[in-house]
Amino acid sequence: MKVTINPSQELFVIEHTGGCSCLGFNNCFDDAAQMAGLLGTTKPDPKQKGTLDQYAEYQGLIRRYSARSDLNEQTWFDPGTPPSVAAHLEYARLHHKKLRLFFGDQTAGRCWLEENDLIGFIGRSMGPVRVPILLALRSSRGGGAILTKCIIRLIEANGRRELWRDQDFHLPEFQLREEQDQPKYRYAVHSDGVCVARFITPQKRAQWLAFIRGEVMQP
Repeated sequence: MKVTINPSQELFVIEHTGGCSCLGFNNCFDDAAQMAGLLGTTKPDPKQKGTLDQYAEYQGLIRRYSARSDLNEQTWFDPGTPPSVAAHLEYARLHHKKLRLFFGDQTAGRCWLEENDLIGFIGRSMGPVRVPILLALRSSRGGGAILTKCIIRLIEANGRRELWRDQDFHLPEFQLREEQDQPKYRYAVHSDGVCVARFITPQKRAQWLAFIRGEVMQP
């Protein structure tokens, strides 16, 4: 495995057979610092961030972490994940609860208006670092990793009971427009001067808005 540095994009580029993957400098450093804290060892030096030495240190911490059964059997949450989010996700995983996730800017609390990969059951990956994954069905065998630190609201899908929201959670302001120059998708939703969605009928648009607000579970 060959690792190189892309300084302009602040990425470690890890070459594999048939392709490559990337890891951001900040993500690598933050994960290493959290692992070091759990292991009770010295945390990485911020001056080493973005260096191959720091990446090697990160890999060493993963090996030590995975060798500790008391740690690697726990669910790993992104550094910066609110404790309440981690607790609700873990409860949902253990008790097979179906959730609706809202992602956004953790600092400002603004929702990103995501439409996909938001509803499902919570599972957990395999490997040395077991991260939460979103399962379409309770019986699903795999799913995408959840960016837990960017969750800003949680709803229990069955019953639409709100479990948690960031104190600054908010949706952007929407402007509804009927644009005659669009032959088919004329019913538009704008925000901050940009069109964020278009629909064939006003009813479809209303359904989308209700989904974005968490009032219904299907767009």
